[in-house]
Amino acid sequence: MTLATGRTGRAATDRSSRGGFTLVEIIVVMAIIVTLFSLIAVGFATVMGRASEKATTSLLIRLKGQLDLYKQVMGAYPPDGIDSVEKNDQGEIVRGSASLYYHLTRPLLIASNDGGQVRKTEQEPIAKFSDRERTPEDPEHPGVREILDGWKNPSHYDNTEDEVFRPQRR
Repeated sequence: MTLATGRTGRAATDRSSRGGFTLVEIIVVMAIIVTLFSLIAVGFATVMGRASEKATTSLLIRLKGQLDLYKQVMGAYPPDGIDSVEKNDQGEIVRGSASLYYHLTRPLLIASNDGGQVRKTEQEPIAKFSDRERTPEDPEHPGVREILDGWKNPSHYDNTEDEVFRPQRR
């Protein structure tokens, strides 16, 4: 270490031989990094919110078309399991979104009368949902799945053909 005497007469260390950063420099760099990450996080949250909105809007448009097709083929909208007890093939009670999922994803059995003879034909399911659009299979309640919106919340379905809305409670 070299000692030098300045005009004031005090001894000073030679800074060029010393490495590292001061505490103030480290704090300033950390503050910049935290600010940048917070700006990125806010922007990411906004983008994700818009994506969830668009996914939900797309799902609702698809569901409207699928419900209209179901009504055209079956003569009525699918039951909601709220006004009456609705069970799936495994005997589990399904309500709301689970009832809608069940009726749209199972093969349809259509009876037709051809000259006094009743013929039953099986038709493909109306809808298919991806894994991110439905709840996972629950071993305790086989076959009970619900349709998820863009935020991964179960959607609500109430068949209001009788023009009575019944809020669903969990």
